[in-house]
Amino acid sequence: MTKLLTFCTIKNIIKSIFISKGRQDTLMFLGSLQRIVDCWLLGEGLSIGYDDCINKILPGDRALAWCSPYDSSLQGQGFINSSYFQGLNPIEYFFYCQGDREGLVNIGVNTSDAGYIQRCISKSMQDVTI
Repeated sequence: MTKLLTFCTIKNIIKSIFISKGRQDTLMFLGSLQRIVDCWLLGEGLSIGYDDCINKILPGDRALAWCSPYDSSLQGQGFINSSYFQGLNPIEYFFYCQGDREGLVNIGVNTSDAGYIQRCISKSMQDVTI
């Protein structure tokens, strides 16, 4: 029952992303989800960087003050090399928290979008009888 419930939940999440954001964003979400599953299956642990959440590197010429201007290295752009199982160094932890902060801002800003989607779903279901 739990596996079926989880599958239905994931299916509904994917469906809502497709309805609200479109095909391209859905494919990017599925690609990120596939990378997470592959990491777990290969035993590498889970490692999510800024680019997994936003699908691009950090904007600007410097990610942090200690980075050289126009540093093109992966670590200088916010890539998290370690898995959560291995532990993060302080710089990787900062980048991880940066993604969390952006997620919190998105929750606050996109609340109206979620409310609108809920309203559309409710309106489409109001004539359904069982």
